[in-house]
Amino acid sequence: MARGRPRKTEPEKALHEAMLIFWEKGYDAASMNDLVEATGMAKPGLYATFGDKQEIYKKALEHYVSSRGSKKLALILESKKSAKETFKIFFGTLIDGMCDPQTPQGCFLVNTLTKSENEEPSIRELAVFFNQRRKMGFLQYLKRAQSEGNLSKDNDVEQLADFLSAQVLTLAVLHKTGSDRGELERFVESVLVFIKE
Repeated sequence: MARGRPRKTEPEKALHEAMLIFWEKGYDAASMNDLVEATGMAKPGLYATFGDKQEIYKKALEHYVSSRGSKKLALILESKKSAKETFKIFFGTLIDGMCDPQTPQGCFLVNTLTKSENEEPSIRELAVFFNQRRKMGFLQYLKRAQSEGNLSKDNDVEQLADFLSAQVLTLAVLHKTGSDRGELERFVESVLVFIKE
């Protein structure tokens, strides 16, 4: 995967390159030399701008969530469509992102959650926080959808939010372990069956 070498005066671009390295390799496998090569910044510059490796990872994860995850969650929070259609669109955007050849496989947040045994506790705590925030966003939307008639009262919204949030993780793991777009789309169709209209 080709990566540019941002100038030292472009911390946002450097952080994006660091995010890609961590996303691809994980916390333990990514070395400071990998980060130096990807960002074009010398180690003193990386430390001065972002902190140590742990802090760089956390900032990279925050960058991922703000540049990708938050936009996808906004699709749900702002939706006026039926719940089933809303989540069909949401999962579709996830699949589009996962199948983008310009990015590593899977989801950086899910990768962090599933590899947490080798990571610093503060990194896991941050990943769990972001995952919980997504689930709470799902719940907020489902409650509103139910009150506005876009979701049947037969649904237990708390259980449904838990279920749909778990399927985001499952989808990312499926892609990382080799499932193609068609398989991911069929999986989503099976998930949507559980949303009672």
